[in-house]
Order: sequence, then C-alpha cells, then structure tokens
Amino acid sequence: MSRFRISLILPTLALVAALVVGCVQVSGATTAPAATGSVGQTTTQNAALPGSSNAPVANAVASPTVTSAAADPFSPVVDIVKKAQPSVVTVLTDQGLGSGIIYSADGYIVTNNHVVATGNSYTVAFASGEQVPATLVGTDPTTDVAVLKVDKTDLPAAVFEQDLPQVGQLAVAIGSPLGFENTVTVGIVSGLQRTIPGSAEGSGVVISSDGYIVTNNHVVASAQGSTVKVTFNSGKKVDATIVGTDPKTDLAVVKASVTGLTAATWGDSDKVQVGDTVLAIGSPLGLQSSVTAGIISALHRTITVGGEQQSQFDTPSGTTTIGDAIQTDAPINPGNSGGALVDTEGHVVGINSAIATAGSNGNVGVGFAISANKAKSVAQQLIRGGKVSHPYLGVSVGDAQNGGAQIQQLVAGGPAAKAGLQEGDVVTKVNDTAIAGSEDLVGAIQASTVGAQLTLTIDRNGSQSTVKVTVGEAP
Repeated sequence: MSRFRISLILPTLALVAALVVGCVQVSGATTAPAATGSVGQTTTQNAALPGSSNAPVANAVASPTVTSAAADPFSPVVDIVKKAQPSVVTVLTDQGLGSGIIYSADGYIVTNNHVVATGNSYTVAFASGEQVPATLVGTDPTTDVAVLKVDKTDLPAAVFEQDLPQVGQLAVAIGSPLGFENTVTVGIVSGLQRTIPGSAEGSGVVISSDGYIVTNNHVVASAQGSTVKVTFNSGKKVDATIVGTDPKTDLAVVKASVTGLTAATWGDSDKVQVGDTVLAIGSPLGLQSSVTAGIISALHRTITVGGEQQSQFDTPSGTTTIGDAIQTDAPINPGNSGGALVDTEGHVVGINSAIATAGSNGNVGVGFAISANKAKSVAQQLIRGGKVSHPYLGVSVGDAQNGGAQIQQLVAGGPAAKAGLQEGDVVTKVNDTAIAGSEDLVGAIQASTVGAQLTLTIDRNGSQSTVKVTVGEAP
C-alpha cells in the first residue's frame, strides 16, 4: 500500500480527528482581516482553479531548493506522484466538484467545507476510476474543513506531515481543477502560516541601506498625498515619502525613514537567457513574503497596459507602453506589482509589473517584468531628483500590411527626420533585430539609450536600404 507524506498544519489535523468522531459542527465563518497597504512587502501565490479545492500538496522530503539554473528542481516529481496520487480523490456533489484526501484506511475523506456546503448528495471518485457514495460526517466553516465517509476499507491513506515545509521547497499539487481528475501541477512552497487577507497590496525592492525602495508607478499613483505605508519582512511598518515617479516606464521610488536595511543586489538583465530559472517575490493579494518559481519565457517584449489591454493594472493616465520587458511564467498576481524577479543567485533581474489575464482574474502563466538595467537607471535618476531621460525617434507608426512598422508621421527636426526617413517608410529591422510591427519598433527604441546610433533597415516603395539614426531625448 503506497503512503506518502502530505503537509497539513497540525491544528487542522486535530480538527479532522474531531470531525471523524462526529462531535464538531461549527457554523458562521469568520472574515479574514484585511492587511494594510504597503510597498515594501514581498509575496506571490499560485491561482487556484475551481475543482482544485483541497487538492493536497505533497512535498519531497529534504528536496533541494533551486540553487542554479542548471539544476533540475522537478526531477523527483514522477516518484512523488506515484506515491501520493492514490491517496487523492475527487469529491462529486449534486452542485459541483472538488478534491479530497484519504484520511484513513477505513473510509474517512477530508475535503473543504465549501466543496460540500451546497450539496445534498456526495460521491467519491478514486484514482482507479471507481466511484462510491459518501456520507457527510461533519463540517467546520470557520476553518473550511469537512469530513466524508465511504463504506470501504483498506484504502491507501495519506500520511500527514506534522512539520511545516520550507519556503522554496518543491511541492506537487494533485486534484481535479475544472473537472480534470488526477491533474498534477508542480511549484514551490510560496509561504507558510498565512492569514488570507481581504485586499491586495503592492510590492517593492529595497535598493539602498538608507531606505530607498523601487516599485511601480501604478502602485503609488493613487496614494493620498506624498506618503505611503511600507511593511518590511520583519513586520515593521513605517511611512515612506514618494521621491519620484516615471509613468512612461511605470517605475517609482519611495524613501522610508530607516537605516541599516539589507539592499537587494542588482543583476545584469542583458545577460539573462530564455529558459533561465527565476523566482518572483512580492505580496500578491496581500500575502506577504511569498515566492513563486518559473523560467524566463521570452525577452524584449513590448506590452501595452491600461485601457482595454488585459493586464494586472490600469494606469490612471490611460495606456502605457513598456518596451524591453522580460516575460516569465513564474506565477504573478495583483499585488506582485513592484516586487522582484530574481535569478538563482538572488540578484534582481526585473521588477514585476504586469500580467496577461485572458479574461480571468489571476495568473495564466504570462507575466512581465521591467528589466533590471532599465529599473536601476530610472531609479538612480529619480533619486538624484533629475528628469528621467527617455529615448526618442520622433515618429508616429502603425503596423505595415506585410509586416514591419510603417512611419505615419514625422516630427519636424526630430531624430528620424534628421536621418532622412520619410512618411510611408516601413522599418523592418533595428540593428539585427527584426521588426514585425509598430510595438516592436517602440520596444526597440525604448530599449536603447539617448545618443545611441541605430541602423534601421527600411522598405521604401519596394526598395530596401539602411539608415543610421542617432536616438534623441524625448521632450
């Protein structure tokens, strides 16, 4: 009979034992307290799908935290699934479905209260495909725990782990999301002993020991006055002053009146590669000090956020186009904004900023971070109190019919006009980078620096040529 350890906090285990003997039935769920808004917190979480409720998290005992991009953090997954999956069941009610865990060999099943709360009849489907009717033994809405009983013996009961896992430890979730039974997903333990808050927060990264913190502009844009509240990992809360903001890059810097802080180490975002392992750190949905893992999915993305664009945020001024963004599949959710995307050495390679949602309310595996090199440069300019310098070409562009970015308008005396570009020209390359459309050109210019010389490949009336342009500074 296969047995495997499944993490469950000890007070919940005691509650399950009480429900099994038929003594506990508690009514009236309490509302979790809302956490105070902050910029300095760090967290992330994976979005749960309907049907995955009470899907257990099986932890590899003494499994390694990812320490290098070359390490394979998921190598134990096959063995974990073979051992843990027989103890996971699907709970079917006349109103819907969820997941459950075999608590004992004589037929007791633990699940969530909200899985069974609206049901009148219950069926348990085992990993083998067998389905049997179940009786509701007891529920506790306060902790969202319920116990069912099936008339079977010699079931493969789970072994519940009484010791908490570690943040960063490999975790495997098994359940029935959206009705797809026995679905396995892999991630890491993002946080421990959480109180689920009622509101989301922004995040930030400490960049100096004397209190400077970088975050997103949209995190602080709606602040009342010039101050925000910062909560550090220690739980200490302090007021911070907004030093400066740059809506064009969606970056901001705040200053907390504290010293002796541990500053993050900047990485070189020009050196990251697609496939590199990264961790997203922030406060998604107010869950402080959460960590999620993924890889670099793509580089040099140009994204438009705000307006009708599906994103994590809507900027107060409408849409914002961010160039040279890093795409990652590390789970990012509202509240991660302004948090760190770090490599396996703990170096900050990006500032998490936006997600594509595809009409949903949470992460779908497509997140974006502002590159560390850009964030560092903008933050330094804001701290010095100067105007943030933005590269500028002096054109309005649209998508060309057969690919490329077509110049629709030229600013008189601008860099493009001085270089001899004309309205109707189609830009197909910037240096060696192919330009598929207008957003690619915007991204390429934003990724450059004022004073840089670029070679543009253009198509003019069917003839191809190259033009050298010196990037100007946006007025």
